[in-house]
Amino acid sequence: MIVPTKHRPLHHKLARTVSGSAVLLALLCAALLFLAEWQRAVTRTDTLLNQLLDTMEKTAAVAAYANNRAIGEDVLRGLLRNELVHEARLTNDRDLALRQTRNTIPSSIAMVRELRAPFGEGAPVGRLIVAPDRDFILQEALHGALLAAFDSSVLIGLTTLLELGLELARL
Repeated sequence: MIVPTKHRPLHHKLARTVSGSAVLLALLCAALLFLAEWQRAVTRTDTLLNQLLDTMEKTAAVAAYANNRAIGEDVLRGLLRNELVHEARLTNDRDLALRQTRNTIPSSIAMVRELRAPFGEGAPVGRLIVAPDRDFILQEALHGALLAAFDSSVLIGLTTLLELGLELARL
């Protein structure tokens, strides 16, 4: 026995296809936007970390040169006050090896600044290492991607509604 199939009008099939395509396009756009925003956030983080290291470099060099733990710990505390920083380390060739962290998720990226003697010859005296907070980078990327995805979703939705309206008007 043949069961009669329910025939749907062409405009219903068209509406379903266009809507499904629009949703898939919006999801693809959101994924690509997130990847682009992640790269932008990593680049911006590098820039901000370099500016932060530029600010603290002389004081850190004095601490490494003088082998002064008190100044070194003060430098690290100052770095950790910035929400961007997860971990800060200060080392020299002698026995200075300071490290401070916050309770955040570390990033695989770390900025290393070679410290030079603040007086005289400018010989290497130590290293200042700063690792960013991965959550900070993620929040920056998500914020930008969500705004861009919202914008593109609105445009895709409006285009879909306009296309469906024009198609239905032709019927």
